[in-house]
Amino acid sequence: MLQILQDTKSALDGGQEHHRLFRRKGQRGNVYQPVHPGKWNRQAPAYGRFWVDVQGSKRRRRTVSLGVCLTKSLARERLREFIERAGINSNCVLHERTAPGTKFEQQAEWWIGGLTTRRRRPPKPATVYAWRHCLNKWILPNLGKKLVSEVEFYPRPWNYEFIQLPLVVKEKQNRPTITDVEISAALRNVRKRYAVMFALLAGTGLRIGEVLAVRTTDFAPGCRVLHIRRSVWRRCEQEPKTASAVRLVDIAEPLALVLCRYTTGLDGHLFTNLKGGLLDQCNVLDALHEVGKRGGFHVFRRFRFALLRKAGVPEHLIKLWLGHSQDLTDRYAVQLYEDVAYRREWCERAGLGLELGELGYKGLFAIRPSHVAQTHRETDFRIGCGGWI
Repeated sequence: MLQILQDTKSALDGGQEHHRLFRRKGQRGNVYQPVHPGKWNRQAPAYGRFWVDVQGSKRRRRTVSLGVCLTKSLARERLREFIERAGINSNCVLHERTAPGTKFEQQAEWWIGGLTTRRRRPPKPATVYAWRHCLNKWILPNLGKKLVSEVEFYPRPWNYEFIQLPLVVKEKQNRPTITDVEISAALRNVRKRYAVMFALLAGTGLRIGEVLAVRTTDFAPGCRVLHIRRSVWRRCEQEPKTASAVRLVDIAEPLALVLCRYTTGLDGHLFTNLKGGLLDQCNVLDALHEVGKRGGFHVFRRFRFALLRKAGVPEHLIKLWLGHSQDLTDRYAVQLYEDVAYRREWCERAGLGLELGELGYKGLFAIRPSHVAQTHRETDFRIGCGGWI
């Protein structure tokens, strides 16, 4: 939230009309002698000119008398002293004069409205949505009705002990996870589409937006490798979270067989609604809640990370598969990423860590519960008779 406030304040200098004011480094003005415009006259009076910001209008030029100055350098020095005393270059005076009638909520709306159109590093829609939520929930209720000139613009050294700011203890933060038993139970109790999705989340550690954006053309032959190229947020495709999120993800053989059967006959996105459109995360989250799991989709990502760590998978491969940022040492080992046999060996060694159950073989055989129950009854009868008959 503090970052949102700082970014908002960085644009609080007059909106579109005064967006360049923050780049001003101050002015020195210029000196002249109206009677002797050429060579400097040591006995003639000198004058200085500079610009001032006026409330509600454009900047105006102001002229002041500097008296008799022996040299032009002396006249410039006097003008600089006058500008400093008058506070012409002061940021405080600048903000008071350029945006006296603009409220914080108005400037905040201008700022957030121009985020997606700026040329340098425009944030993703999900980021803009989160920032707008922070503005509406915390910042604007407290600062929205204030004038821009009334808002503190300078970094303040906060006394965290005095304001009793709660400590953020990372070891005590809530990071829910999921077990292999819970995943297997979820696969049995949801529809096939969601079962395949949950298996893909747990077996690869992908982010939910990346899974929703997967297309059949993103798989290599045999579905042993998945190329992550895009993400989905609110049923709209966008670039992945970071540059490291564009990656190759190796898939263990049991899950690859499931994906091969599921993608047979499909074209386009892997998971869609009944009309063929992109799914929304909220719909998938409802399916996850129906099986009694409330930790969100990141539980599958934590499950996969823990499994890879327990299997002793090299750290650079874990970063590659999960899309984490890489350091210089990881970049030096880029040739290892191109070694398909090396990646596949570690992928199969780690495995899935869960039982796919019916999802793993229901595409091969039709399962009829009544027939299975009858078979169990016949087996129990034969055992009760002392053996097979």
